[in-house]
Amino acid sequence: DQTVSGALGFLGLDWVEGVRGFQGRALETDVIHTASYAQVSEGLYQRAVGRWRRYQEELDQLMPELQPWIVAGGYDQ
Repeated sequence: DQTVSGALGFLGLDWVEGVRGFQGRALETDVIHTASYAQVSEGLYQRAVGRWRRYQEELDQLMPELQPWIVAGGYDQ
């Protein structure tokens, strides 16, 4: 909850209890208008952690522009 709360705060959004049960709500919804329905209804998972490293060379070129956002999001720690 702390990570999601931090992300919502960064985006200027308030916590709503529905955030906690997003997977159940997605499964109860008749239609989700997105090509990623399977991902929306799957829930949080760990298998994509570090996947960004595949693009590290390309991201290195953008780091000066990304750095302020990395710091603002607390990802520099």
